Amino acid sequence: TLVPLQYSVTLWPRLTPDPNDLYLFTGNSSVEFECMEETDLIVIHSNKLTYSVLDNNHLGQLSARGMRLNGKLARGQRYRLYTEFTGELADDLAGFYRKRMSSYLLALVVCDYANLTAQQGDTLVIRIWARRRAIEEGHGDYALRLTDQIALPDFYFGAMENWGLVTYRETNLLYDPLTSSNRNRETTATIIAHELAH
Repeated sequence: TLVPLQYSVTLWPRLTPDPNDLYLFTGNSSVEFECMEETDLIVIHSNKLTYSVLDNNHLGQLSARGMRLNGKLARGQRYRLYTEFTGELADDLAGFYRKRMSSYLLALVVCDYANLTAQQGDTLVIRIWARRRAIEEGHGDYALRLTDQIALPDFYFGAMENWGLVTYRETNLLYDPLTSSNRNRETTATIIAHELAH
């Protein structure tokens, strides 16, 4: 019914506990969306957030499902919903949490780190982030400014993670977009990811 077009999200984590020994964060979100079918409900996908401001031109009541509007949104029109909220930086691996592994969907790290940057053209940027002192001492200077991959028709091994030039058996780097199966494409992507991870 509603198709999001653009998000603007600000998160402010408190890195020291509040008087109740909780680590909190505040934030705001502005979402621009297009209405595909007339509706008076905006579903908000969030968990464990307390909303302090929920504002747009069609104010309504907030419930567990979302926001029930006082009027209907018109099909084909664009709208913007602005919210402000508070949540807890917990250690339960749910939502925005502290000191744990990434969610594989979005990783956000709050730190005072430095980085080494390599850039090729306008689009390819590779960065290594680490403690400022480690970067200053050159601990990340091994990062390659360029890594090539080559497909060899008669390569004995499946692939080899050579420094600066990763070599592959041709069938492990290339696939035919017209005839290769999804399984073949998945295998190719897995092998490339494995070699580059070395």
